Amino acid sequence: MASYSDQPNGRVRAVVRTPAGGKIQRVFDTRAEAEVWAGGLEVRKQHGAKLPVRSARKLTLAAYYQSWSPRQRGAESTAKKDIAHWRNHLEPEWGRVPLIRITPWGLDQWVTELHKKKILGPASIRSVVYLLSKILSGAKREGLIETNPVAAMEPLPKVPESEFRVVDRAEITSILAASARPYQAMWLVAWETGMRWAEFAGVPVRAVDLDAKLLRVVQVIDRNGEVTKLYPKGGKHRAVPLSDLAVELLAPLVAGKGPEEFVFTASKGGPLRYHNVRKRVWLPTLAKADLDPGQRLPGMHQLRHSAGTNLLAKGASMVEVQAILGWSDLRMAQVYVHRNADYLARAPELLNEAPLDWD
Repeated sequence: MASYSDQPNGRVRAVVRTPAGGKIQRVFDTRAEAEVWAGGLEVRKQHGAKLPVRSARKLTLAAYYQSWSPRQRGAESTAKKDIAHWRNHLEPEWGRVPLIRITPWGLDQWVTELHKKKILGPASIRSVVYLLSKILSGAKREGLIETNPVAAMEPLPKVPESEFRVVDRAEITSILAASARPYQAMWLVAWETGMRWAEFAGVPVRAVDLDAKLLRVVQVIDRNGEVTKLYPKGGKHRAVPLSDLAVELLAPLVAGKGPEEFVFTASKGGPLRYHNVRKRVWLPTLAKADLDPGQRLPGMHQLRHSAGTNLLAKGASMVEVQAILGWSDLRMAQVYVHRNADYLARAPELLNEAPLDWD
């Protein structure tokens, strides 16, 4: 257990014993601050973390990460991404650096190098720095550093706004005409309902109700075809409506299958893998489809954008679109309204639809 002693100048000294018999000590302005710091070290001891014998000032980022990482909770996909960021970018650059030696200007120089040499793109830089900030925030809460240096960094490189590509009715018709039948159902469902890749690729037969014309989003798979979560992004199951054509195309895909089998499968019956489908199915289909050569080819995720835009254009309310697409909050709707190029042209029409008359 930690021990505390009052100092002649009114401050408080906290001492924490290490498993090896050494001690770490530090002086604080108040007893409360001392207890928070000592409590953090005691937690690390309980998790088997090695503490420096002479001074916490020598604790490196890598040493702290070893005790911090096992205590994190979250989705498996997030954990995998964090591990990759740590091993590929943070550990090689900062792993051996003591926590107190990580400075805002040092981080700024590192980010500038990553950006200028195109080692990472702006979005990846933000993701890596966010992980570093989480680690250092933990160290700050445990009293190992005074402040989180990430908070004082210069603004990170901006992520360029991507083109908001919408697949219109004529384009999806051409895409379906160029597709093999099993994939016609997949593209149509994605275009009509806005389901994410991980959601529609992971749909089990039990989630399809052709009589009610509904499909329930109950689980997701990763890009390698493995079920990772029994709930979609946002943490809630939801149901999406199916058109008559979607029901017709789905019927032969669910017939004769068990409830836990996937509706959409690879040619040999296994789960779909994102990169295989994109390379071997999606891109060849776009090449055969009669699309405008002057426009950038859409990605599979653009089918989701198209669903949101189409539903809003047809008069669906924001709340209805939120429920179908599985937005966590209505702020996502701003993306669709802001980027839907013709909404300003239609706005006066909507305003004049029922003129006010107060005479």
